[in-house]
Amino acid sequence: MTGSDPVTVTKTAGDAKITWNDATKKLDIAAGLTAGTYPVTLTASNGTPPDATATFTLTVTPAPVAPTISGPTAMIVSEGYTATSSGAFTVNGSDPVTVTKTAGDAKITWNAATRKLDIAAGLAAGTYPVTLTASNGTPPDATATFTLTVTPAPTYQVTVVSAGTGASGDGTYAQGAVVPITAGTPPTGTTFAGWTASVPVTLTDPNSAATSFVMPGEAVTVTAHFTSAGVRVDAVSVNPATATVLVGFGASFSALVTGPNNPPQDVTWTVAGASSAGTSIATDGRLSVDIHETASTLTVTATSVADPAKRGSATVTVQQPSPATQDVIDAILALPDPVRTWADADAVAAVTNALAALPDADKAQVPQSVKDRLTVAQSQSGPVNHTDVAHGATIVAGNLDWSIRLVLTPIPASDPRFAAIAAALPDRTLLVLYDATLVNTLTGQDVQLPAGQTVTVALTQVPLTGATHVGVVHLASGGVLETVPSAVIGGTVMFTASSFSPYGVTADKTTGGGDKKDVSTGGTVVRTPPAVPIALIAWAVGLALLAGAAVRIRRSPSR
Repeated sequence: MTGSDPVTVTKTAGDAKITWNDATKKLDIAAGLTAGTYPVTLTASNGTPPDATATFTLTVTPAPVAPTISGPTAMIVSEGYTATSSGAFTVNGSDPVTVTKTAGDAKITWNAATRKLDIAAGLAAGTYPVTLTASNGTPPDATATFTLTVTPAPTYQVTVVSAGTGASGDGTYAQGAVVPITAGTPPTGTTFAGWTASVPVTLTDPNSAATSFVMPGEAVTVTAHFTSAGVRVDAVSVNPATATVLVGFGASFSALVTGPNNPPQDVTWTVAGASSAGTSIATDGRLSVDIHETASTLTVTATSVADPAKRGSATVTVQQPSPATQDVIDAILALPDPVRTWADADAVAAVTNALAALPDADKAQVPQSVKDRLTVAQSQSGPVNHTDVAHGATIVAGNLDWSIRLVLTPIPASDPRFAAIAAALPDRTLLVLYDATLVNTLTGQDVQLPAGQTVTVALTQVPLTGATHVGVVHLASGGVLETVPSAVIGGTVMFTASSFSPYGVTADKTTGGGDKKDVSTGGTVVRTPPAVPIALIAWAVGLALLAGAAVRIRRSPSR
């Protein structure tokens, strides 16, 4: 700093926590400035123009933040699982944060890219704790613990039924295990003919008395068959020889094994030509054609157990539904599961209407499994339709069809109905007022409850702080303001409704210099006004309806 004395330096711009120290010729910076940029301007003057200026910028960087790590704490898999991963962990703190697995089995590793624990296949049944440590140079380090539990693989029973001596294979096996079975020594005068199983399994050699199969995920009974001397299989026939089956439906087949000396009637069933893995035939000859089957022809074959060289077959023509029916089937199968929102429930209503509109012949083409899926979606839609999430209202009791939706529209204090009802209750405070309606989502029309029927409505968003003797009033037809049975339970207002139109929640007005009153926590509401006809309310409602005639309120919004 130069110039003819005396030179005076003044801070002409900048934060108050940054001050000029004339003695040290420095800027003093007080503690407490938050992260940010703080420009300062200094002006030097001594009466001789021009004055001189200097600028200074203080940058306060954020204080380093110690790391944190959180996420899943446990996971359970069954023995024999394939390689998998945990859920993602959340890692915070000043960058860079490094996460290290500091304890745990070598088959469980930290994946920095996905922020998950990768779990390799092959861990035996047991418990595997893991510790993760997050660090970034700012103490303290953070740790997270995770425990993988590998449960023993489930086992399933194998039962070998055989008249032979020394048959083997009975026991319990895990899914995927190779199960060896033997039919034993045939009874005198017989020879081994073959095997049948209670569920579909693939035998390594179905014609051998000693064979094996891969264990499915269910119990299996395998039966060894023997034929007497002189028994011969000449032919196998399948009945019916031809069939036409709609996708999603099925058919039953039987087999007749012919030959001298009454050959065994045991056969194994197979189906060929299917494009969908869901098309199958059971051990008793029941064919199921999957809803997604695209093949036009299937072949059903019955093979003699006594003589696998002898077999018979039937031809199945696969029929697709009409285009209109297929559209409905596709729409049903595409429904959300579970139904969570009004938009989901609207989709259920739309496809319900589409199904109802089909001609009877087309309806008959809809498989029962698809109809059952729609029934489930309808049952899921009921609680969704009975709840107005945006306004915290739910019908909690009462017999109401799944398709009926509760819609609440808040009536503001500026509405004539609000003012009229508030004026009719001079000793009460009108906390909220709603225009409550029931909407049939199948028709889009407002509906009322059948005569004599009631429902219980719960309101969770009423401002109850400081309120006492809370009650519910209903603006009924003819401008009659009536009280309805109600109670306050745990901050929720419950009331009984028999018709739907404006409902208001009221409370005693505060007295005595603004003293607060406690909200009642349960029981029947008391001190509510009696039902009275109020001409003013009817007049105000009429005005409101006229004013709103040009605007149609959508009663069934998707949420």
